[in-house]
Amino acid sequence: MAYQCKDDWKELFAARILSRGYDYYLDGRVWNLQVSNVEVSATVDGTEEYCVTIKLADGRIEDMDCDCPYAADGNYCKHEAAVLYALAKESEDVEEGSCKGQDPDAGHPDCGDAQDDEKKKKPFGVSELEAEEEELRQCISRMSVDEMREMLFKLASDDESLRNRIAAMYSKTIDEKMILKMKNMVDEIVYEHSDQSGFIYWNHASDFVSDLIGFLHNDVSPLIDRGMLEEAFDLTCYVFITIGNAEVDDDGDIAYGADECCEFWGKIVSGASDL
Repeated sequence: MAYQCKDDWKELFAARILSRGYDYYLDGRVWNLQVSNVEVSATVDGTEEYCVTIKLADGRIEDMDCDCPYAADGNYCKHEAAVLYALAKESEDVEEGSCKGQDPDAGHPDCGDAQDDEKKKKPFGVSELEAEEEELRQCISRMSVDEMREMLFKLASDDESLRNRIAAMYSKTIDEKMILKMKNMVDEIVYEHSDQSGFIYWNHASDFVSDLIGFLHNDVSPLIDRGMLEEAFDLTCYVFITIGNAEVDDDGDIAYGADECCEFWGKIVSGASDL
């Protein structure tokens, strides 16, 4: 069956959770998707395999449950978002198949003239931000290599964080001095979101954790990709300890950040086993 999944379910999730759920969906981590009139269930590959169950009532979401630590605190998690993206895509595919089987003259409400505008539609799951990013990619693709290098040099000259990121991705070696600079980047995230006493209030907690997770994905991931696993492990531990030591009034954000660290440790262990 096809469940008519509307975009308003996205409003249930924090932006960063929705983004990670979409990444999980694109990575193909959702499997064994089962759909009925009253329930949707699936398994999602995360730090481990998590079971997601979504209760439906009159075609709308009534309740969601996942056995991951973040959802256990009463939050809507990235695994649930990933399942909803997969569900919406499946429903879209079924609907498209239904349209293709229709007589063009039958006046199907979802076909006809709507098909003529197919190229004008945004791809499934693409937000306005993602559309803007795609437009930026197209602009960059029109630049020459020399133009890109010159612009990148100017940007990195004015941005220490970008300089460190480039070094992490392309330096032949990562020495202790560079690791210290990267740890300072983590410390600066704490400083940015805390008050004079070092306390992080609830209205900064989400951005605090989101920025630390961004550091993992933007600065630690390249080290894992390059096989610099000891350095990646050291930095992931530093982020985990920073999260644990933070004085913060949060609503489940800390658990989400810790879960991300666990995922990175899993990637590091997997990378080490392949050596």
